[in-house]
Amino acid sequence: LNLFIVLHSDSLDLTFLNDLQETEHGLAIRNSNLSCLNCTTWALPLNRTIAKGWSKSVYWLTPSTVIKRPNIDGQTFQNCFHANFGKEDWNVRCRLGLLRGFLNEIRMLLQLQNNPNVIKMISYCIPPNPLRNLEQVSIVTEKGDPLDTLALLQLTSSQRERILHSLLLFFNGTRTLRLHDFRRQQIVTVDGHPKIVDFDEAYFVGKDADFKNYYANIRRKLISELLVNYTDTGLTTSING
Repeated sequence: LNLFIVLHSDSLDLTFLNDLQETEHGLAIRNSNLSCLNCTTWALPLNRTIAKGWSKSVYWLTPSTVIKRPNIDGQTFQNCFHANFGKEDWNVRCRLGLLRGFLNEIRMLLQLQNNPNVIKMISYCIPPNPLRNLEQVSIVTEKGDPLDTLALLQLTSSQRERILHSLLLFFNGTRTLRLHDFRRQQIVTVDGHPKIVDFDEAYFVGKDADFKNYYANIRRKLISELLVNYTDTGLTTSING
């Protein structure tokens, strides 16, 4: 795979690039179903920005879909620049960081594509020479409504409890999944159903890894962000259930 990378400083971990294979339509995640691979969105006009995060920009594509692309003006890239200030290859390092996150998110969405609490990925694009063409790396998903403070205020307590219960069942059913720094901003609703959208730093652990403490932290965080005046009665989704 010709990724044009020539580095003269300390070595970088490029092993994640081994997951890519060349196809006539761009690069694909190796050994994955190619039905999601679609680079026809390269030239689409992206005039309506929905959100800009630390590492991703989200644009309105159609009434029911959005497209995510790397945000080279975001905080992640800026932090990388400062961390590598003075290094000749800082730009390659920082682009690699964004690319690594996007490839990880694509990989995770492919593995979790049948889970009802995971945003549905419709297509993705990894162009040839992805570092040079980083701005064209794309993930197209169904469109959800952000679960922000305004949205929460419009929900009844029972609706918020249903969202909480659904998410707790999700984590209880995917015990080897770990989401880094999970927070409410990673959740949207589609027809009232909660779905998680950010997986750039997600990973799986072994079956013997501790789940009880991780689940307890997730549960505590979700309760604090979704419910008001909560008392620990009811909503007892057990980690043994």
